[in-house]
Amino acid sequence: TPGFDHNLVVTRTKQKKMKLISVVEYPPEGRQMKVFSNHPGVQFYTGNFLPRNGMAGKEGANYSFHGGFCLETQNFPDFVNNPGFPDGIVRPGEIYTHNMALKFTV
Repeated sequence: TPGFDHNLVVTRTKQKKMKLISVVEYPPEGRQMKVFSNHPGVQFYTGNFLPRNGMAGKEGANYSFHGGFCLETQNFPDFVNNPGFPDGIVRPGEIYTHNMALKFTV
């Protein structure tokens, strides 16, 4: 299967305050990860370009095809060509801020 590489809309505008954008749970062990951000989108990616037979990772781990995922907070891709998307251009004199936090619980 091709997996995922999609930008998901969290909010229609950039926020000054961070808000909860995603919760990932592993019920068998009670683990939970919460993702907070002030950006309007999150890219959900599932390792689609890792080799089918995996690749060598840290301390002998095997990083397998679709063996993990990423949640990347960001502006919307292609915002420059879509006037309805939040503006992501940083102009001279502007300050760029991108806030993101992870909270892990068991």
